[in-house]
Amino acid sequence: MRRPPPITSDFRDRTSPCDTKEELARLIVEVSRELGFDYVAILHSNSLHRRGGKLICYENYPEGWDRRLVARGEVIVDPILAIARRRSMGFL
Repeated sequence: MRRPPPITSDFRDRTSPCDTKEELARLIVEVSRELGFDYVAILHSNSLHRRGGKLICYENYPEGWDRRLVARGEVIVDPILAIARRRSMGFL
């Protein structure tokens, strides 16, 4: 069996002590910045199909980014959501 890349085990180790969603969100932002990303979105793809109390969604994009896209009047094809619908694991 293949070993997971070091970034995976490092992230797991860093998230283990998180007790709240807020702690986890802060850590996710911190790690994404270490990787060179300004913004991050975390979405459990099953949440797209099943609304309810277990919705997993976090993002730190600037306020109104979604309204600006819609206001352009273009068809929005979000490549991240397209990949999330096809995969059952995380990706960068």
